[in-house]
Amino acid sequence: MKSTKQSPLKNLKTKCPQLQQILDRYGQDALHPQILTTPTEEGIDIELVPKMRFDMACKDWFALCPDFRLFVSKVFYESL
Repeated sequence: MKSTKQSPLKNLKTKCPQLQQILDRYGQDALHPQILTTPTEEGIDIELVPKMRFDMACKDWFALCPDFRLFVSKVFYESL
């Protein structure tokens, strides 16, 4: 039986042109979850991040506009 439930990202794409721009620029999988690990003095930090963040160097991510990073994070975590 075929599911009629649409993915949250598919619903958002029609309502948010900025989301479509992200997918066009960073790929259709830009908001797929990836595990990012960072060594620290206490051990290893583990974060669930969008693929577009995973593929960027830390300095490149933080060079993006803070409002844009917030938008990406919000859309990403709402889609989980």
